[in-house]
Amino acid sequence: MIVAVLLLIGRYAFHLHQQREAERFFADQMTREPQPTFEIATKSGDYYDYERMLVLLTKLREIKSAYHAKFTHETGRVHRLDIKEIKEVLADFYREKERFERYVLQVRYFYKGEIPRKRAYCLRDYSRVLEKAIIDLERILRNL
Repeated sequence: MIVAVLLLIGRYAFHLHQQREAERFFADQMTREPQPTFEIATKSGDYYDYERMLVLLTKLREIKSAYHAKFTHETGRVHRLDIKEIKEVLADFYREKERFERYVLQVRYFYKGEIPRKRAYCLRDYSRVLEKAIIDLERILRNL
């Protein structure tokens, strides 16, 4: 009976300790300044700026929403898409895809062909996102 009570007291003390550590961790995270950059660097000094990709994906989302919106109820007018702007965004996506492919080659060279699995999956997923964005923009241009 005494052992059971001691185990319950120990378990409760451990729970309180974990809760205090979590509170300290979150307090430290809130007071710490956020990291200002999205650049991912390898030890060889090469990097890829993911912020450019995020800006382009934001532009793509705006173009898609304008393409799919046929009519706005507030103003009562049809959305117009600028073909020249869409072509510029498409060219930016092609440039970004080339940059990303160069970065992937540098990462492969850095790891001597054996990229860690998690990083390889991330690189593959980002390249798929770029491919899908290019396909979507080309489809929008064909349908205009």
